[in-house]
Amino acid sequence: MQHMRRRQFLVALAALSMSPAYSQAPPRAGRIAQVGIYITSPPESLQRHYVRLFVEEMTQLGWVEGSTVAYDRVYASRDLRWPDHKSEMHGIARTLVERKPDVIWLASSSSATAMLDVTRTLPIVGSAVSEVVERGFAKSLARPGGNFTGISNFAWELGAKRFQLLHEMVPKLTRVGVLMHPKNPNTIRELKTVEEAAAAARVSVIRAMMDREDQLDAAFDELAKHRAEAVLITHLPLYQNHRKAILKRATEQRLPAVGHRTFFAEDGALLAYSTILDEQMRRSAHLVDKILKGTNPADIPIEQPTKFELVINRRTARSLGLNIPQRMLIQADRIID
Repeated sequence: MQHMRRRQFLVALAALSMSPAYSQAPPRAGRIAQVGIYITSPPESLQRHYVRLFVEEMTQLGWVEGSTVAYDRVYASRDLRWPDHKSEMHGIARTLVERKPDVIWLASSSSATAMLDVTRTLPIVGSAVSEVVERGFAKSLARPGGNFTGISNFAWELGAKRFQLLHEMVPKLTRVGVLMHPKNPNTIRELKTVEEAAAAARVSVIRAMMDREDQLDAAFDELAKHRAEAVLITHLPLYQNHRKAILKRATEQRLPAVGHRTFFAEDGALLAYSTILDEQMRRSAHLVDKILKGTNPADIPIEQPTKFELVINRRTARSLGLNIPQRMLIQADRIID
């Protein structure tokens, strides 16, 4: 088993100023701390792995389940991370808020949106939440100023970098497909960053639309029709959930695939490039620890990951007849053989 070293996080700092009154008192001595875990996916999803990492790190910090802390884990019966599931997300959030935990932990931007719609008083820690200031979750990274803090995330912003890595691996590339949701703002933003990078490299971009699982075949038929030579998979929970089917089609069409999380490379993509999500889950436990010890979330800076992981699947490269440049092998954080 390969060892992943801990990555450093950059914390934005600002001058101290008065912040809103903290509505939650820390747990009294002898009382078990109550931590709500809000997950808008079913228990068998990837989110369960992230919950496990968070709880493990809490244990390392001295919070022992059943002894010093109790976790109220709330899962959805299906993946709700879509705008048209907003009412269901709110319903689950209200159920948890009504139990009045000392702090609520969550993983995604959509979960944060739903929870903050329901409560602006209970402390919330997010472990991978994008655009926290732009979405109104916090006043600034340095001084959030409300009931939310956590670890920010980079998602669509890395699209151009993923294209550049693909182009280094396949320098003769002339046409690249982009698997995307036609109405999702973040995949549209990612498409634009890819198109700009591709234009500079004189590579044509082919849009392949997929907003439901049953559109997978049509999306790859579109790539075949326009003779795509590789496919970039944009950052979307739908594609994470169905990555094995997506990568199977890419393999059948002999298309080098680029994923937005490292588990894509583990499942057969040529490469993946992203922040280290497992580390973000662990790091978020330290912010929960601070809140349980009495720190106001308004005063806990939102942290930004500054380290990224490049994973190359050399086995996939061999099957596609690709020679990986030595400089990329040196650059890679992990190589899968």
